[in-house]
Amino acid sequence: MKNKNVDILSLWKLISSHDDPKAFESLFYLLNPPLIKFSMMYLHQKEVAEEIVSDVFVKCWLNRKNLTDVRNIDTYLYVAVKNQSLNHLKKYSHIHLVQVEDSSELRLLKPNTPTKHSRKRTALQDGAVHRTTPPAVPHHLQTN
Repeated sequence: MKNKNVDILSLWKLISSHDDPKAFESLFYLLNPPLIKFSMMYLHQKEVAEEIVSDVFVKCWLNRKNLTDVRNIDTYLYVAVKNQSLNHLKKYSHIHLVQVEDSSELRLLKPNTPTKHSRKRTALQDGAVHRTTPPAVPHHLQTN
């Protein structure tokens, strides 16, 4: 395990100090699979996890000159992947997929969009309210 950490640190020094694309490629292939698995613990969607991990690597390459003092690049990458995964969940947690009747098609549903079932439930609730509310007495029949 210690050799792996030394390799990661030496790769990162080559990347951040010498702009070495081969070292970056090696770091990517070394850490990409475990970072995807890590992201999937939050997201449960492999394609999204792959995209997040790729985005984190791209940002690291673009900001490599500002990250020269990072001594634990693997820890840095795990934290970045975790944060991006949580941001993704936060951004998309309000979106729900619903199955369209008589179809295998799935559609995105905004949070306040009523579905057939929610409209039916609301109608039933309204009916229950009307049944439990006593009928209004006409004004001319009221006694004061």
